[in-house]
Amino acid sequence: MAHSFGASGANTGIEIEFAQQSGNTIGSNFTNGALLLELGNSSYTQDTLSISSSESVNDFDIYTYSFFQIIYPDGTHYPIQVGMLSLGTDGADYNQTFSDINSTLILNHLYQSGFIPSSSYGLHYGSATSNLDLSLWLGGYDASRIIGQVSSQSYATGNDNDFVLDLLDIGIAVDHGASPFNYTSKSGFLASGNTTISDGATKSIPVLINFAAPYLNLPNSTCNAIAQELPVTYSSKYGLYLWNVDDPQYTRIITSPTYLNFTFYLSGGAATFAINVPFQLLNLTLDAPLSSRPLQYFPCQPPQDPNNQQYGLGRAFLQAAFIGVNWGDGQKQFFLAQAPGPHISSVADYRPLENGEPPAGNGGSWVASWNSSWTPLAAPNSHVPSVATPTPAPDKSGIAGGAIAGIAVGAVVVVLIGIALCVFAWRRKRTSSSQSQTALIKEEEKKEEGQAPGMEGPPQYLTAELHNSQVLSELGSNEAGRYELSTLSSPTQHSPDT
Repeated sequence: MAHSFGASGANTGIEIEFAQQSGNTIGSNFTNGALLLELGNSSYTQDTLSISSSESVNDFDIYTYSFFQIIYPDGTHYPIQVGMLSLGTDGADYNQTFSDINSTLILNHLYQSGFIPSSSYGLHYGSATSNLDLSLWLGGYDASRIIGQVSSQSYATGNDNDFVLDLLDIGIAVDHGASPFNYTSKSGFLASGNTTISDGATKSIPVLINFAAPYLNLPNSTCNAIAQELPVTYSSKYGLYLWNVDDPQYTRIITSPTYLNFTFYLSGGAATFAINVPFQLLNLTLDAPLSSRPLQYFPCQPPQDPNNQQYGLGRAFLQAAFIGVNWGDGQKQFFLAQAPGPHISSVADYRPLENGEPPAGNGGSWVASWNSSWTPLAAPNSHVPSVATPTPAPDKSGIAGGAIAGIAVGAVVVVLIGIALCVFAWRRKRTSSSQSQTALIKEEEKKEEGQAPGMEGPPQYLTAELHNSQVLSELGSNEAGRYELSTLSSPTQHSPDT
């Protein structure tokens, strides 16, 4: 959902002509190995970004490509429109320098100009289909989006400042009610079938918090072990596990208080903590152009670039996690915490992130935030409701002025946070009885033999001005015209677009 951009057609734009790359390239740098891409001609451009009627960022740099395509496991190339917004960098690196040309980074500019109290942000991606708005605050965070302990993790230094931490294990658990499985909790899925992990010194793997990736990019053995517990069928066309929606177990899992838990070290010490991701958030939909009909899938797959096997937790995970960082406090740490479900106060608790202090929650309960969305199972064979298509809340928007520049908006920011290289198409949609998901799978893969559930899979940068004769796909916009985010005394939120 990016937009076309041409510097020659922009009234404030200039082309940095020396920074050009001609010809198509195959790679995955923007997704750190998660997705394999074909990229067109590229160039750097500068323009002016309007934040509000009183604040703008001059010399905002934009990296453009003539096209983006994602390459799926079956070799199919899908053209996609994408965008990514940089949210700052470590320390005093407030600008990007190209020879004698300086470009400006948005977060650091807003801090230096006094528009926000620190070069920081707090983010919870949320879920449109669960009526859980995205929350992004520049210079601070919403304390209602933090549940329980906050883990402070060191980030990588150097050019990338990647958020990497050790993943110790993955488990399946049921919070309350009867279990759709023959257990209430089960662990060991990370190392299952993988002696490299189980026999390793740390018995863990480093994972990247990857805003640019849509899935959980984990070892093939891990995805396979989890899939063996679920009513799913592996699709070699997509490299994903498709939910068998006609299996009663599918509805029981998706509607009940059942979740995956991801275990990490707490603040780099010996103690551990977990981020819980309900299966309701892992019931995602493939839509056009990837599929002619909606196909529900479980978002776990290995990294797709054979030359970059960086394991990572993408936006599927970030639906349930809070991420924050203060680039200027000298601590060189990012923050990770459990995020709530959809049943939270409509009055957000906005706080600045400064003075070297970590963010903190306001005492909310994770289970209480999800209870209204769950139907606990009364007995192993109890009746559960059908999984219907959720109706996202009406759009609301706004930015707070004063101490914190907060953003709690929809697709504009959602897309700009990470490269939406494979759109989630956030609907969760049960197919009609006359056209089951099983039939849709067969229609999508007429020439492919289906594999049994759990079988092994294959190895595995805000302005936009149009009407220029040379059309390029900009990284970081999704409507024509310049966006001006209004300053309001009482900020409101709206749900991310689908």
